[in-house]
Amino acid sequence: IAALLSVSLLPLQSPADFTPKLIIEAFKCMVPAIMMNNYANAINQLADVHIDKVNKPYLPLACGDFSMGEGLAITIASPLMAVAMGIMLRSPPLVIGFIIWCIVGGAYSIDLPPLLRWKGNPLMAAVTIISMNGLLLLFPFFIHFQKIVLGNPVAFTKPVLFTAAYMVIWNAAIAFVKVTNSEIE
Repeated sequence: IAALLSVSLLPLQSPADFTPKLIIEAFKCMVPAIMMNNYANAINQLADVHIDKVNKPYLPLACGDFSMGEGLAITIASPLMAVAMGIMLRSPPLVIGFIIWCIVGGAYSIDLPPLLRWKGNPLMAAVTIISMNGLLLLFPFFIHFQKIVLGNPVAFTKPVLFTAAYMVIWNAAIAFVKVTNSEIE
């Protein structure tokens, strides 16, 4: 939520751009962003429920709070609602971003050899973490706020490029730690 609010401020060119409309649009965007995050977590839990029963028994599927059917329903409904909200917001950047997020998140978790289950490959796991947490969180929302909300032409400013570089480096570090920990286990 904090990241989305921060991204919504990146396209502002003057204090006059900070309007109630911008704040309302930021809150509207939070719901589909949360739905996409739910999707990524839900599909990962569905794919790893047998592992999570040992390593993370507190997760809803692993401990039995949700059935596999309920988990599947959440996994399917979450991205559908996010894309529908992107359409309702009349935002091609958000719709495209959500679809890409769905594909990448699925490829990371779903075990369908030889192309999927990217979490099993250190390079693909890192690419997924960087793209989902860094770039797919930043660019679709930035373009949405710059073009759709503020009505400005798309221009990648120094602040957004700096933010992108920072997010890539930050998420590369997270990916390195995650991949290293996975290999140790």
